[in-house]
Amino acid sequence: MINDPEIIAMNDVLNAFKGLDKTQRVRIIDWITSKFRLNEADDKSQPVEIQTSPQPQPTVIEKEQEKEKKVEKKVRAYKKRAEKEKEKEIEIEIEKEKEKEKEQVQEKGKGNGRRKRKEKKQETVKEIQPAAKRGRKRKIKETENKIEPPQMSIAQPEENAEIDTDPQKGTGLKRYKSIEALFLSSNLKTVTSKVLLAASYLQEKNNLEEISTRDINESLRKLGYDVTNIAVTLNSLIQKKPPMLIIVGKEGDSKQARRKFKVSEEGLALAKSFLKGK
Repeated sequence: MINDPEIIAMNDVLNAFKGLDKTQRVRIIDWITSKFRLNEADDKSQPVEIQTSPQPQPTVIEKEQEKEKKVEKKVRAYKKRAEKEKEKEIEIEIEKEKEKEKEQVQEKGKGNGRRKRKEKKQETVKEIQPAAKRGRKRKIKETENKIEPPQMSIAQPEENAEIDTDPQKGTGLKRYKSIEALFLSSNLKTVTSKVLLAASYLQEKNNLEEISTRDINESLRKLGYDVTNIAVTLNSLIQKKPPMLIIVGKEGDSKQARRKFKVSEEGLALAKSFLKGK
């Protein structure tokens, strides 16, 4: 007895085809073929399980070696990461040092600039100061040598008409009855000498302890003299050695306060020397 399923199927088909004509057999074959094609498509859609032989289990030694490899791998990764971090820190430090050096260079440049400006300023001051001193001296000299303005016409008195001959009424500057008479008896050429003589006369004649700029100016205006910058002339008298005028006080506490003066003994002696008859 035949047990092969393939042979049995073929025998059954052959028996079924007996008695059928050719057309019928073709249709049956086509139908069976189409059925088998559909079944083949269904079989392909299903995953095919591949039977594999079981893998051999690793030994204890192999497991230990695998662990050591993993540990070494982690150590290498850690060292690599640590090296990268260290390199990054070094780069940051280098950048900081560069920034610091840059700032130091800038500060040094600023310091050099300030020092140069200061030195230039000092040089300028040194150059200006002598020129300023020369300018002040020249101005004082020009003021002293200034051309006298037209004087008021003063009637010439008779000789000794304006002078007190009585010794009890004073000697020297005091013996002149007026400042006009005093100036007629003097031989003055500079503004400085006129200012000094007027101040000396006011102090001696009126027994004053102090005189002001206004007092001197008003006395000179009566004579027709107009000193445009009397402060310069007064300063020149104060700065002489020995000083002809001495500052004894001020009117008020402000910087613009008017000064009070007194003619020194040397100044009085010089003023008396201006008189013709002395």
